[in-house]
Amino acid sequence: MKIEIASGCGFCSGVKRAINLALTFAEKDKEVYTLGPLIHNLQVVQSLEEKGVKAVDSIDKIGQGTVIFRSHGVQPADFIKAKEKHLKIVDGTCPIVSRVQRLAEKLTEEGYSVVIVGDPNHPEVEGIVSRASNAIVVQNPDEVKRIKGKRLGIIAQTTQTLSNLRAVTSQAMENASEIKVYNTICKAVLRLQESSCKLAERVDILLVVGGVSSANTKRLFLLAKEINPNTYHIEGKGDMKLEWFAGISKIGLTAGTSTPSWVIDEVAKKVKSYECIVYRY
Repeated sequence: MKIEIASGCGFCSGVKRAINLALTFAEKDKEVYTLGPLIHNLQVVQSLEEKGVKAVDSIDKIGQGTVIFRSHGVQPADFIKAKEKHLKIVDGTCPIVSRVQRLAEKLTEEGYSVVIVGDPNHPEVEGIVSRASNAIVVQNPDEVKRIKGKRLGIIAQTTQTLSNLRAVTSQAMENASEIKVYNTICKAVLRLQESSCKLAERVDILLVVGGVSSANTKRLFLLAKEINPNTYHIEGKGDMKLEWFAGISKIGLTAGTSTPSWVIDEVAKKVKSYECIVYRY
């Protein structure tokens, strides 16, 4: 048996930036908080907490100290409240997410109804919505049919699939008289989706490693599952089951952009203990 590891899996630049900021300020300040989990990975959040970086769900729960805004971004109201409490603010928002927020503001100013392709309950999308007074969140092309606006500005959650953005745009063209579209999907996410889907085609089983609340990991899993039914979403080595590997000769491993390399290595090591040879591509 052998295992192939998809290219591009593991931390993206935005996640690395946010974690480095948290670690830097953990060394400088005694009281450091993140508004919500810095990234959607339990192992990382626990590791940061051990270093003194605590995750809270509200600015109201911070008395003093430093607050780090997570990689997904936050709403303007959170900035205002943090300033009013005289907290030291560290903006860990991914620069790619910040660009989407600015585009939402720009499209609103230009008079477009802003259509956001994404999960309405995801913190990244909630932050983008807060920048547009007339935002509409859609998850698929069918939801576009209910939109009445004639001038639509379309943007996407950074972890969306290109196929879904295209499908939504195609449907919107039947409804609107004018459309402006920005492809705001993270290029690193797109490359990872492509490499993972290609890997799913040539292996007997594919392991997708990442947090259960990680949007990009869940999307990787769903994309790969359509190609290879023997695809499993795991958070770490403890979720693996030996029976999955019975009669298997080719094993694939990929991971979300919020999954630390040491978790990926632990999974690979456990698979290797099943007498597999590890190959990296």
